[in-house]
Amino acid sequence: MLAELERLGEYPPVATRLADGRLSLRGWFYEVHTGSVLAYRPDTGVFLPL
Repeated sequence: MLAELERLGEYPPVATRLADGRLSLRGWFYEVHTGSVLAYRPDTGVFLPL
């Protein structure tokens, strides 16, 4: 999942908007068996429950 976010951020239109603050990316993970939604926290490098 993190590789996908990094790759998305490399596309020129996305990279431009990320650089000037008009866009931010969020990484969420849905666990089907528990129904939990986890959000990636770049400051800690982990996924935590919402």
